[in-house]
Amino acid sequence: MDSYSKTTATSWFSNFMGSLSGIIIGPLLFIAAVIGLYFVEGQINYAKLAKNAPVFAAAENNPNAAQYPLVAINGTVALETTLGDGSYLIPQKYLMYEKRTEIYAWEETKSSSTINDSYGKTITRDTVTYSQTWTTNPRPSKSFEHPEGHENPAPLVNPITSGTQAIFKLGTYTVSTNSLELPVPKPLQLSPATVTVQAPSLIADNAIYTFINAKSSPDKPQIGDIRTTYSVLCPDQQNATVFGRVEGSNISVALLNEISSNLSSEGTFKRLFLSSPREAVATMNSEYAQKLRWGRFITFFVMFLGLLMLLSPFSTFLSIIPIIGGLAGMAVFATALLVAALCFGLTLILFNVMLAPFYVLAILMSLIGLLTWFLKRKHVETT
Repeated sequence: MDSYSKTTATSWFSNFMGSLSGIIIGPLLFIAAVIGLYFVEGQINYAKLAKNAPVFAAAENNPNAAQYPLVAINGTVALETTLGDGSYLIPQKYLMYEKRTEIYAWEETKSSSTINDSYGKTITRDTVTYSQTWTTNPRPSKSFEHPEGHENPAPLVNPITSGTQAIFKLGTYTVSTNSLELPVPKPLQLSPATVTVQAPSLIADNAIYTFINAKSSPDKPQIGDIRTTYSVLCPDQQNATVFGRVEGSNISVALLNEISSNLSSEGTFKRLFLSSPREAVATMNSEYAQKLRWGRFITFFVMFLGLLMLLSPFSTFLSIIPIIGGLAGMAVFATALLVAALCFGLTLILFNVMLAPFYVLAILMSLIGLLTWFLKRKHVETT
C-alpha cells in the first residue's frame, strides 16, 4: 500500500466565493429530492398485487386460471436440459448461471480532512492511497494521480457473463424465461464435479485462479492474475411459485394495466419464487419496504444537503470571526436539518394523498356524513 499526501490552504475570501455556488446548486438539489421522493412513493408494491392473485396447483391445468389477469401457479420445477458456459462450468441442470471474472489490479482511494484556523482560512490535507485488490473493472493507470509504479493491466472483456435456459416445466405448465424475473443465484461450490480446470489454473477458496507467473498464489496474488467464480440457480425438483398469466399450458407475462386500471400500460409482472405463494408475497412485501426506506433516506439526505448548501454562505461569511463562525455553522446545520425534516414530512404527506385518492374520498365522505349527522341532530333539537 502506497500513500501520498499534500496540504493546501484556502483563504476566507475564496471559501466565501466558493460557498456562493450553493445558492444555485442547493435549490436544484432540493428540487431533485422532491422529484425523487415522488417516484419513490409512487413505486409499485407487487406484494399487494400478488396477495390478491388466485393460487392454482401446477399438477393440473385448471381452465379457470386463464380467466384472471394475474395468478400464482405453485408446483414442482422440472429442468429437461442442462446448461453450461463452454468454459469451466460442466453442463448440469441449472436454470441460469453467472460467471464473474476479476483481475488483480491497483485501486486508488482518495480521502480528505479539513480544519479552520482562527482567521477563517481552511487547511485541507488530501491523501491518495494505492492498494491492490480484485476488481472486474480496473482503472487505467493514466487516470491515477501517481501512475508511476501503479501500472494496471488492460481491462477484461465481458468480466460478468450469464446464461439462462429458454424454458422449464412447472407441473403441467411450460414457463419461458423471457421477461421472467428470477431469484438471485447462489455461489456454486467449485469442485471437479462442477467445473473442469486444467493447469496452470487451479481451484482454491471456491474460486478458479489463473496466475501470470510462478510467484503467484491465492494468498499472494500478483498484478494481472485472474480469479473466476460462479453463481447458479438450480431449482430442479424444488417447490416453486410463478406469478404471471396463464395462456393455455403456458405461463406468460401479466399486464399491469389489466390487473389494475391505475397502473401503467407498459408494465408487466412475471416472477419466479422458490417458495410457497404466501412466502413469496412476504418476500415482495419486505423488498418493497426496504426500497421505500432507502429511497426516503436518500431523498431526505439530498434535501438536507441542498438546504445546507443554500445556507452555507452565512456560516462561511461569519467564519472570519472564530467563535461566531463556529456558532453560525452549528446554527446553519441545525436549521437545514429542521427545515429538511419539515419539508420532507409535508412532501411525504402530500404525495401520499396525491397517490391515494381513495383516502381523500374517504375523508371527504366522512366529513360530509359527520356534517349531515350534526345538521339532522340540530334540526331534531330545534323541533
